[in-house]
Amino acid sequence: IDAKSEYAAPGDAVLAELAAVQPDTVRIAGAGRYESSRAVIDYAFCGLLPDAPRDATPCDGGATNVFVATGANFPEALAAGPAAAHRDGAVLLVPGTASDLDVPTRELLSRLGTLNAAIAGGGASVSGSIEWWLRQLVPGTVERFGGANRYDVAAQMNTAVFQGTYESIFVASGEVFADALSGGPVAASVDAPLYLVQKGCLPESMWRSASALEPIDIYLLGGPNTLNDDVARLKYLCR
Repeated sequence: IDAKSEYAAPGDAVLAELAAVQPDTVRIAGAGRYESSRAVIDYAFCGLLPDAPRDATPCDGGATNVFVATGANFPEALAAGPAAAHRDGAVLLVPGTASDLDVPTRELLSRLGTLNAAIAGGGASVSGSIEWWLRQLVPGTVERFGGANRYDVAAQMNTAVFQGTYESIFVASGEVFADALSGGPVAASVDAPLYLVQKGCLPESMWRSASALEPIDIYLLGGPNTLNDDVARLKYLCR
């Protein structure tokens, strides 16, 4: 993570301890959060290590679907994770207020063979200029999932991506990131959506979207200090 963040990336001591348990341990990183995001996608979808040469040449595998989210805040990107996984796609962080897409990001989309892009968040999160660039770069569809707030964005995204009925859904706080960060990959592994809620109530958009999926199991991520008993009992809609 870049130096301006209050959250530092795992240090070399952590890397050494992990390598002692699993020798096949590598660090995937960049100079900042956006370069790191591209590096993770390159590693996961193209098998490229951070020091490998890069250009726009298509790679083996790739990702035809990419979800784009701001790197300046966490909710949209975390909610996008399981949705992107459902479409066998990647989540790409961008500086959301930027007026264009930088050359490394354009090359990444070309390298991945991206056909469709989805924007997680409204214009205040990911600018209209970035949306314009995406429409020039990808040959398929560019869709934006917006809303009045982070809860609406997550609900709108899940409604569009997860069609039909689903046995499980995951619910996490939209106010702090840790539970959604650790639980998102679990949701993705069982092909389940991740919804964001407030500490003591359920956003109406979340309730409508989740109810339509007719889930049997609802997994709450976090203890009562994060999601209180009213949320656990699905008791109140937010006013």
